[in-house]
Amino acid sequence: MRAIVVGAGIGGLTTAIGLRRAGWDVTVLERWPEVVGIGAALGIWPAAAEGLAGIGLGPQFAQHSVPVPGAAVYRRDGRVLLRIPDGSRRIPPVRLISRRRLMELLVDAAEGIAIRTGVTADADGLRAAGADADVLVGADGLRSDVRGTFFAAATAPRYSGLIGVRGFVDFASGEYGETWGDAAIFGNTPMECARTNFYAAFPAADDDRSTLADLRARFARWREPIPTILAAARAEDVLTNPIYDLHPPLRSFVGDGVALIGDAAHAMTPHAGRGACEAIVDATCLVQHLVSEPDVPAALRAYDRERRRPAQRVAGRSWRVKSVAHATTFAPLRNGLVRVAGRLVR
Repeated sequence: MRAIVVGAGIGGLTTAIGLRRAGWDVTVLERWPEVVGIGAALGIWPAAAEGLAGIGLGPQFAQHSVPVPGAAVYRRDGRVLLRIPDGSRRIPPVRLISRRRLMELLVDAAEGIAIRTGVTADADGLRAAGADADVLVGADGLRSDVRGTFFAAATAPRYSGLIGVRGFVDFASGEYGETWGDAAIFGNTPMECARTNFYAAFPAADDDRSTLADLRARFARWREPIPTILAAARAEDVLTNPIYDLHPPLRSFVGDGVALIGDAAHAMTPHAGRGACEAIVDATCLVQHLVSEPDVPAALRAYDRERRRPAQRVAGRSWRVKSVAHATTFAPLRNGLVRVAGRLVR
């Protein structure tokens, strides 16, 4: 059996490794000139951790990741809105790993798989690739060429109204959690090698060009350690991007010999902390059905039944969390409700 995977990101490489382990002939096509992982930390939920273990990366993931130390939400002045301690039954055992390190683990595990970089395939090229394989997997992100070629759907990237920032600093900041205020959020979490991962989102036009100096000014009066983190951040370690999701949801993740996974299928805002996780779970689910069901169309239908609605529910939940976290007009009411919720869920 032969598969062509378009996109050498987390979902694409997880798919390729899983199929290769099952004896498939796999080729990966990547538009960038090299396969790299950029960005700060990713929260890996249990189902995704099981998926990584299923492709042989369980020990490596455990070695290079760190646990989430409970959960906390603060006001910008430092007042705690919600705190759930480490070990609470309300918090699943999520672990954090840098995107760069996870990509390094995946690239190492993909040794021997044909990965062709610098490949830009138009619609004709993708159709030819699909005709040459038993399955074509679109793991090519928000603006998926595979989706555009094979899925005549009305879905498209939808701008959230927010700019997202990701980065890290080389010290453990403590006082971890997420802070809400002024329609913006700022989060800081632990990261491997005693570093601190941070992220932020704030309303702006999608062509906003905020600099690190602008971020320092925006969050200068927020609770510590936020100003200290931004003061130590280096511009080369910070990524700033507009935040999009896909809307409306796709009616199917599969077509004739084609399957979509990850952002190509259900790009979501980062507010649920599940984007990379859902891509890994998509990949392992797709592999499971392709390996266990010899009829590819039946396998693809089974994958769609199992993954489409759960992934789209997570995407919808992430959009709703975004709406609450970045609220302005009812922020005092929201804060009061979050404080009550915190007392109820301990």
